[in-house]
Amino acid sequence: MAFALRITATTKNGQEVRIEPSWWNVKELRSTYDFKEELDYYLDCYLYVNKQTFQEIVESQEKYKNTPLYQYELWKVQIDQTTSEIDDLVQNLPEDSTVEIWIYEWESGLG
Repeated sequence: MAFALRITATTKNGQEVRIEPSWWNVKELRSTYDFKEELDYYLDCYLYVNKQTFQEIVESQEKYKNTPLYQYELWKVQIDQTTSEIDDLVQNLPEDSTVEIWIYEWESGLG
């Protein structure tokens, strides 16, 4: 069983943004925040937060970019791009916005 994560939010100009930060720690997020779980063969977990809480989550996940796995050059390029997208999103979120954080299970084939 493997999990991935997607952030979805709408900017001030009405653009829907979807970002999938690969380095975010799903286990930590699920143990820290009260995700709503849905099980339909695969497990989906949803969390809806305001701008301030989203910023706190972004900051709390920064430390995971420095783990050994993400030090390879190709990962660094992807992380830099995704970090830039997250920073742009935070800057362009309305104050009263809601951000969806979706953790979803996918079939990795690894058992």
